[in-house]
Amino acid sequence: MTEFAGAQTSADPLDKKNNTVDGGTAAASTTSDVTPTTNGQLIYMTNRDTGVGTDTVNSPFALLNQSGQADCSGYVVQGSAAAIHGDANNTGDTHWVVQVLTFKAPAAAVVPRDLPHSAQYQTFIAT
Repeated sequence: MTEFAGAQTSADPLDKKNNTVDGGTAAASTTSDVTPTTNGQLIYMTNRDTGVGTDTVNSPFALLNQSGQADCSGYVVQGSAAAIHGDANNTGDTHWVVQVLTFKAPAAAVVPRDLPHSAQYQTFIAT
């Protein structure tokens, strides 16, 4: 589970999204590119598969969690809006789904902070 705070609080802070199911090789799962409409957006990606191998996120995403063999998710705060895609490694798996979502930034900069109870949970607060 991942929790974020500090994204734009409009009725719908979601800007762009894309997902792909079984669209690549067993070694990689990748979405099509999305381009955020504004700078400073939180980009979140998640990958789920049947659990044959160990999943990891690829650059520029920072690994948020890796639960068991089948799941991983990551994030990046993109300074300048540019095309980006969700991208994960799936060693030895052929059935998967990967998704990328972009969330509009608040007026102030977004900075990651660890929650005091667990390093696995991240929060983003405006500074």
